Amino acid sequence: MNTIKLKDYQSEAVDELLLKTKLLFKKETQHKTIVFQSPTGSGKTLMMANYIKELAAYYADSDVSLCFLWISIGKGELHIQSHKSLNRQFKGSPPTCLLDSEFFGSRTAINENEVVVFNWEKIRAKDKEGQWSNTLMKDKETTNFRELLENTREK
Repeated sequence: MNTIKLKDYQSEAVDELLLKTKLLFKKETQHKTIVFQSPTGSGKTLMMANYIKELAAYYADSDVSLCFLWISIGKGELHIQSHKSLNRQFKGSPPTCLLDSEFFGSRTAINENEVVVFNWEKIRAKDKEGQWSNTLMKDKETTNFRELLENTREK
């Protein structure tokens, strides 16, 4: 899968997360949420990269279609750092992209198993009048982020 071997506690965390995800997918509820928390320096990006790769492989030959939204917080460029790290881990499979460069109105849905990385602060920002600051959120002739998510659900 990748050249970095998980430590025991990381592997256990990924296995537990995979188990909880599979159980949650079996439940008859529309809103399915799992929260993954881990301390700074524990290898969250590495663990989540392994989780995504293993989850995509597990559901590859099923009727479950997946895509992933990788949301980074903060006003900096952490999402770009995450994107680069994921690219190194995945080596192209699954594909990763930055929301603000790949989905600038040109695409209407997220592809299966694709990991879309973006910055939460940038996507949710509004101006003083309450209008979206980020072009990806604004209503326009091309697909905005909200429509992208809806199109992906329908697909």
